[in-house]
Amino acid sequence: MTDYRVQRDRWGRPLLIPKGETEREPYTRASTLAKALDDGAGLMNWKAAMVALGVVQDRPLSARVAALLSRDGHHAYANNKSAMRDITERAMVAAGSGRAADSGTALHELAEVVDAGRWPAVMPPEAEGPMRAYAETMTAAGVTVLDSEPFLAVDDIRSAGSMDRLIKLDGKVMCADIKSGTNNSKYPLGVTCQTAIYAHGERYHIEDDSRTPLHPDIELATAVLIEIPREPNKYGKYEVPLYALDIEYGWDAVQLALRLREVRKIPALRRIA
Repeated sequence: MTDYRVQRDRWGRPLLIPKGETEREPYTRASTLAKALDDGAGLMNWKAAMVALGVVQDRPLSARVAALLSRDGHHAYANNKSAMRDITERAMVAAGSGRAADSGTALHELAEVVDAGRWPAVMPPEAEGPMRAYAETMTAAGVTVLDSEPFLAVDDIRSAGSMDRLIKLDGKVMCADIKSGTNNSKYPLGVTCQTAIYAHGERYHIEDDSRTPLHPDIELATAVLIEIPREPNKYGKYEVPLYALDIEYGWDAVQLALRLREVRKIPALRRIA
């Protein structure tokens, strides 16, 4: 989750002081870098579907689109880009696109209370099942939470972010990432890269811009995905599985992502005729 105490630029990138330097520089968010190898097709399809649903559900938005199309025909988008962006954003809200993100944030924050050995004083009814399953899984698996949300920096690749959990499981100290829903176990590249970045990070202390090791025994081969479902399974039961992530593979993928980002910086074409 975002640490709002950290200075950031207008794109939300943390502004940190690199080792041996005196000026702040933007560091790529670990979550952003982890998605660099994603082709984005799934997200684009989902956004398109949300916009379509939102326009149909919101009559004023539908009327705005009809008015622009009636006035400008096939040039409706080209002539009204700002208005179309506004319509798109409002249509996604109308379709409930933010509900999953809000639900995921709530589950993260409730899990932090559970990890502290307490039961949330105010528990939303829809979160009780997932949280009880989370508590049961963590206890049954023998997971010890050593730290929550430490802010980490990886100077070698100029990346930083807040790691969900530092845990001890089966005698190993590992990075763990909490995800809501079930998509991350089906498409694990992003979370594998993200935890690999964190495992190679150092604690960054924003008070004085100093660094200390994450943990002397941090595991660099394996991390853990903790997947909290929003809905019960087909038997009506909530299950919170733990998945092992190969972060040696993930770290190699991060190097590829860095190379890909550089390749995309192709110089502008030079006209020769």
